[in-house]
Amino acid sequence: MQLSLDWYEIDITDKIEVVNFFDFGRFCYDRRYNPDLSVTNQWCGMFSRDPVSGRIDDFQALNRNAYDWKTIDAQVDWRFDLGPGQLGVSWLVSWLDSFTTTAEGSVGAKDEWAGTIGVNVGASLPEWKSNLHVSYAWADFTVGATWRYIDSMLDANTDLDPEFEIPQVDYFDLSANYEFASGFLDGLRIGVGVENLTDEDPPIFPSNVQANTDPSQYDVFGRRYYASLRYSF
Repeated sequence: MQLSLDWYEIDITDKIEVVNFFDFGRFCYDRRYNPDLSVTNQWCGMFSRDPVSGRIDDFQALNRNAYDWKTIDAQVDWRFDLGPGQLGVSWLVSWLDSFTTTAEGSVGAKDEWAGTIGVNVGASLPEWKSNLHVSYAWADFTVGATWRYIDSMLDANTDLDPEFEIPQVDYFDLSANYEFASGFLDGLRIGVGVENLTDEDPPIFPSNVQANTDPSQYDVFGRRYYASLRYSF
């Protein structure tokens, strides 16, 4: 049996991120970013208004510094004899405690993104993720099953009322392998399997990034099958 527990905190200085109008527009009128509500504040200088109508007629999205996060990962690997064969269990769990962005020049203002999705391309940040794989090996034959869990998240668009919640997603995979250990086929391994057994569709959410889903997080292909041959000599 093997157990590992990793905790890490990443604080990136001079991390570059584009601050768009929806952010610096509200920063201009937020005392955490503009304590004196001064029109000369850096955030207010990134857009201008029509002198007659007062409407915003020009703005610029600029690069600023941001980002730090804290995460805990745990993994358990356990293999033991059971009946005529051997059972193996591998379970990896990840907990995202915090993922914040801090705009340069702000006064203690941080935006917390842990448990949200859609703030940027590929930026889905579930608080909990896990991958559980169970296998059973008997002689030259091995079967396995995998459960992939992605926690529920809220759409990062803070203008939504009520908040839009993306439910948890569970994926199940099955596999089977046979490896010849003797004879003229010694070294040949045959494998078959199915991924996304229940044919789960990727969740759709309002934020308009990546066609309203996250292909880096979710399975966009649906149920699929595979077969493989591997020969070692």
